[in-house]
Amino acid sequence: MDAEGNILAKPQARSVTSFESTRTALIEHTDLVKRIDGGEKGLDAKLLLCEYALGKVDAAAFKTRSAALTDATDEQKAAIAQINTDSAFLELVQQSQRGELDDAAQKILALLDGGQTPTPKSRADSGAWGALNRYAMKTRNVELAKRSAARLKAAYADNRGADNYVKGLAESADKLAVLVALSSNEGMAAAERDVKVAILEYELRMLAPKAFLEKAGTLKAGAPDDQKAALEAAMLKASFEVQVAAGRTRDAAVLAEAANALLAMLDAGKTPPEDVALQVWNTIARHGIAASDPAIMERAADGFEATGNERVGGFVADLRKRAAAIRDTTKN
Repeated sequence: MDAEGNILAKPQARSVTSFESTRTALIEHTDLVKRIDGGEKGLDAKLLLCEYALGKVDAAAFKTRSAALTDATDEQKAAIAQINTDSAFLELVQQSQRGELDDAAQKILALLDGGQTPTPKSRADSGAWGALNRYAMKTRNVELAKRSAARLKAAYADNRGADNYVKGLAESADKLAVLVALSSNEGMAAAERDVKVAILEYELRMLAPKAFLEKAGTLKAGAPDDQKAALEAAMLKASFEVQVAAGRTRDAAVLAEAANALLAMLDAGKTPPEDVALQVWNTIARHGIAASDPAIMERAADGFEATGNERVGGFVADLRKRAAAIRDTTKN
């Protein structure tokens, strides 16, 4: 952005490497414009590539302008071809996000089978394999799930913040393999198989928490003793998740109902699993703030601290400060 507030360039990603590349391209662009204005020829392809790197030209315009070039070198032609390939993948990624996952995934696979590949570690790379991973889980394609998980691990190799995401993909692929094997296992007792399948479907988000609770309720009575504990643990987590989901609203009354349901579960001695505990206490805290109830806010603060998660320290301090302010106001 210049001194007048005009956008000069848009980095391709939020990283030091991307910002440095953008800075280099911006300097190069300024030089190219001066040279072209001075009458130098044969710089059209270089200028187009530079403008694309700076976000000054979109995919459609780039494709049109690149097709009209006559002075591109072999190296520039290769770079242009790869950009157009990445754009094709990104267009399909966007299609997959508009509710057309099946069609988009099949077209992505067709591109890959045709020898086209997105630039490694690019948005096209992570986006395409992310779409394929969702498609693999939806269609229960174990091979594609494992392949996409591996490719996403490579795509996010430089992003330490994605470690848990990548680890989860690999674990989900392994669970899918178990689920597919279980579903076709005719030698296992039906009651045992159905319980294991239901738990895996819930863990893989093939069954929403509420739907899982309904299914688990019908399976619990006939579940083998050695499966009941696992089923009950999954049901407990799902029960917390149902209320957390209900509490994602701006309607104060609905939020209060969800938070009170969570508090009732906690008062009954039920403990939320570690991976949903923060969401549980966040729902309760939001209700406490909305209702200006210092007791609920302080209880939420205690709950957050009990998780041992250091990232919520600032929020906990703010909760306690708000609660104290309300109590002081009440005293006065």
